[in-house]
Amino acid sequence: MSEWCHNRLEITGKSVCIDVMLQWINGTDVPRHRHAVQQSIQLFLAGAAGILKPVRTTSYPPCQGLVRAGAGLSTAANQVFESWLALLLKDAILDAETIRAVDRLYHQSGLGALKWENIPGPAREVMAELIARQYTD
Repeated sequence: MSEWCHNRLEITGKSVCIDVMLQWINGTDVPRHRHAVQQSIQLFLAGAAGILKPVRTTSYPPCQGLVRAGAGLSTAANQVFESWLALLLKDAILDAETIRAVDRLYHQSGLGALKWENIPGPAREVMAELIARQYTD
């Protein structure tokens, strides 16, 4: 007599959470938190390298290098960076609203159009050093 193996995945939890997870599994919705994290990493690197700067003098105690370049001109990109930094300072929960805000800020910053080759050498060095040091995080 043959033995049959049934592969099953049993998901337990709140019905709202299960509904969301089923949407992910069925492919009707895609979790966007990873995308928001990647966009935030790019905003972080641009800030640490001095490409983007807050419009007002700001401190960020967990990582002073993020704002070490000081305040920048009141450009649209710098205002966007300051708004993103406010989310970071607020320790915003990565919910749907925050994910949409990060996506909007990222696109408004113009970082998506920036090519690595067009970044000044010193800024590239700062970014490369941060990436090399933090790549396992």
